[in-house]
Amino acid sequence: MMIMMNGSDYKAVITSDLHMSALADPSDAIVSLMKLQRPVFDAFFDMLIKEHTDLLILCGDNTQSGSQADMRMLAKYLNTLEKSGIRIIMTTGNHDFDCGQEELYEQLFFPLLKPDEKDPHSLSYLKRIGSCTFFAMDDHEGRRSPSGSLKDATMKWLERKLREEQKSGQKIIFLSHHSLHADAWMGRPDFYCLRPAGVKELLVRYGVKLACSGHLHDPKIYQSSLCEIVTPMLLSGAHMYGEMHLGETSLHYQLKPFAFDGLLAKQVYEKDQSAYENRKAVFDKILKDSLNEYELQPCLNSLMRWFNAQQSGMVYERRNEFLHDEGLVRALDVLEKTAWGRWIRSSLDPSCVSSCEARIEY
Repeated sequence: MMIMMNGSDYKAVITSDLHMSALADPSDAIVSLMKLQRPVFDAFFDMLIKEHTDLLILCGDNTQSGSQADMRMLAKYLNTLEKSGIRIIMTTGNHDFDCGQEELYEQLFFPLLKPDEKDPHSLSYLKRIGSCTFFAMDDHEGRRSPSGSLKDATMKWLERKLREEQKSGQKIIFLSHHSLHADAWMGRPDFYCLRPAGVKELLVRYGVKLACSGHLHDPKIYQSSLCEIVTPMLLSGAHMYGEMHLGETSLHYQLKPFAFDGLLAKQVYEKDQSAYENRKAVFDKILKDSLNEYELQPCLNSLMRWFNAQQSGMVYERRNEFLHDEGLVRALDVLEKTAWGRWIRSSLDPSCVSSCEARIEY
């Protein structure tokens, strides 16, 4: 992110769902690179320093469980960045408090985060950097809850501070772990979306043009009067992260794939191939009861092309290709009443926009 402040340029990287674990051998049953996370994070944080990143933004689920060991491991990485001159803005996430305690979280991280003002009712805070004010919201609901919500008292604090920041002419960027928007495929939107339902309307009322969230693991952009960027997970999918450039009058966001090299690149490729085959096997199991042997393989290949595009944020750019892909059209007939079918169709809706790039004018 480039932030014009006192005539200087600032660059920020934004990501979410690090799921950092202190376990020596964490499970990779759901997240493909969990067992490789130490070398992955070493490479990623080294890149942030070498490329002179000025600001790192983390949108929650920064640890796998919120255990004391997980949080101390995250703090060690973040302290290294802070000593290198990189500022850090971080929200909480549901995984951060599966086993975690708010007191330890505040003790470990707030000296690094250096909030300008803190909500007395939660771990939410605001941070001013030049003409931007970042609202980093705490939306966790407690142990083992996948849902996210803001307390009534926090909502009142948020509205009061939004009013003050708008009046002072600050550009406001809202950060949360759970998303503001719901998609047609979400059977349980309360698992994915931030509550109460009036948060989005409150932000629009005070002229907020950008919100950033995580939780979904794959990238997405919702464009309206309020643009929401859903940031991807580094350890799975196409291993993407976001980079934003913010000037006095505009903001530019772009997805970037992380470049692994050496032995790590080979190990990541092998893990990705295994994850690819596992996903393909899931589709195969669903489709083969409805398709003959001649239809099955083209449909599987089409679904995997869509899945790879989804994870790298390229569905919008390839929409016409997918709409005219006979294998995908046939697969969607079979998946019509499933969450998979609803998810794919919603991604191809004309109202959806690019998941890899956004520009906002202030």
